[in-house]
Amino acid sequence: MFRTVSALTAVLLISPTLLAQLEETAPRRPAKYHYRQDSPGRIKIENVLDAKIEPGTTLKGNIYELAEAISKEYRIPIRINEAALLAEGLGYGDAVQFNLPAGITLREALDVAFAIQETRLEYFIQHETLVITSDIDAEVYMETVVYELRDLPPEVTDEWEEMELLIRRHVRGWLHLGNGKGNMASFPGGLVVRQTQRKHREVLDLLVGLREFNTGPPLTITTHDKSSPPPRGKHVSAEDQRILTVLDGPLAKGFEDVSDLDELCTYLQDNYPIPVSLDRIGLRHEGVSPDMEVHLREMKTLRETLETALVDINRVKLGVFIDNSTLIVAPREQADRHISTRYYDLAGLTKALREDRNFLEDAILTGVDRGWYEYGNGEGAISTYPGCVIVSCDSACHEEVQVLFRQLREFSSQNGYPEPPVPDIPPSIGGGKAAPPFRGESQ
Repeated sequence: MFRTVSALTAVLLISPTLLAQLEETAPRRPAKYHYRQDSPGRIKIENVLDAKIEPGTTLKGNIYELAEAISKEYRIPIRINEAALLAEGLGYGDAVQFNLPAGITLREALDVAFAIQETRLEYFIQHETLVITSDIDAEVYMETVVYELRDLPPEVTDEWEEMELLIRRHVRGWLHLGNGKGNMASFPGGLVVRQTQRKHREVLDLLVGLREFNTGPPLTITTHDKSSPPPRGKHVSAEDQRILTVLDGPLAKGFEDVSDLDELCTYLQDNYPIPVSLDRIGLRHEGVSPDMEVHLREMKTLRETLETALVDINRVKLGVFIDNSTLIVAPREQADRHISTRYYDLAGLTKALREDRNFLEDAILTGVDRGWYEYGNGEGAISTYPGCVIVSCDSACHEEVQVLFRQLREFSSQNGYPEPPVPDIPPSIGGGKAAPPFRGESQ
């Protein structure tokens, strides 16, 4: 005689011991794998790249026609770095043709199509725009991501180099025969990684795969307030703050009429309550004249719009910085030499980051382009003081430090993880003004 057992009855018949065994062997995953701050525009593009190309979708032509077809089909902005392609011998009339197949994701189709070309192409997301460029140019664009490790077994996290070595070995091309440009540094419970977007995808795939072997009781994670504390220390003047607010705001009307650098400055002064100046002497030294062509493409903020528009003016990269309460348009090299000092409050960060300067200094040195730092042949400096970190660097560097701090604050706002062990680290080398140990430096 057969007896039927309902699903609910079957669940009730499972012994507590068996439930405990299932709990212990089930993969234990973190609430978040990383703390990158993704905008809605970036999330949309990532979703488009991971979606399968539907049958009947036509995505073909030369690189410009292909980009236009993708942009129209999926309604995402695409920008082609023409200067980078021209440097590799790819012009508008180039004979290279593409025809992306259906049935696979757009990301997979682009990876295959770009990899088999004699001149390899690459893509990444910048300012909520999909950028298509050469693989050489894409290697220059790196971003910093804080990864979660607190859910991993203690034997993995109690040695600071353990996870770093694992990633270096298994993320393709990280070492690049010993000359890789990536960088990472550990801190209790987390990892700061500076790499290209492609390498970040590989790092994430690796960490997701490892979680399949990370068993134990499930974690209940809650989040407390992660907002930045009120500013302390040196305050920005009202005039400078006005410029910063303008840069972080939207693009004013009439940008379509801008055609050269002179008109750009006129447009900025006419539409925003800030003084603007063109560094004509610096531009002349770089072979750039005020009447050289420039076009504005509307981005989320004025800052992003200017960064995109000034990336290549007669093969020279320009930038903006604030000096004497004035927004200066100048060669990027000149902008990079304009150093300002800011105080970064440690309130809200984990105890380990607040109390051990080595961890936080390494995180900053790893997460920001090393060219700014005085021990990396730059002119900037970093110091710690109880309650804050003092950073002197250019405006682009400060933007990256702010991005890093936002991620570290979100990391620190997570409650419910086991207390991470504080790993033994090598002692600082040298003395006086010597640099702290670069534990995350590329090998």
